Amino acid sequence: MNNLKDNLNRVNHILRVFHNELNDESLKQLLTAHAKATAAIATAAGAYIGQAISTITIYVLYLIIDISIYIDGYNNNNNDNNNNNNNNNGSSSSSSSSSSSSSSSSSSSSSSSNDYYTHRTRNNTRTYYPLV
Repeated sequence: MNNLKDNLNRVNHILRVFHNELNDESLKQLLTAHAKATAAIATAAGAYIGQAISTITIYVLYLIIDISIYIDGYNNNNNDNNNNNNNNNGSSSSSSSSSSSSSSSSSSSSSSSNDYYTHRTRNNTRTYYPLV
């Protein structure tokens, strides 16, 4: 950026030095050429900086989305595992209190088959892993 400023300052200095020696038409042409060159340089630099900023912004958004999916999956895993623990605790207490009823034994076997660890992936699908 300093080289760009130095080059523009040199061009401006040359314009000031030769201002008295040039006629109006050639000065207009030189100023027009200088303005076009300056605009082209500024446009190129602005486009490069804008592209860099947009790329960084996209990466930051992806990072935020990944973190939110990870946190959401972590919270859902904890909720699922807590629900399983609550179901298992409730079914084991009911089966121990009334071991003679057949319905409580079937409910305890069905809840024990629901022991799993849930892993939520990036595209919001779940994978179930049995707890050993």
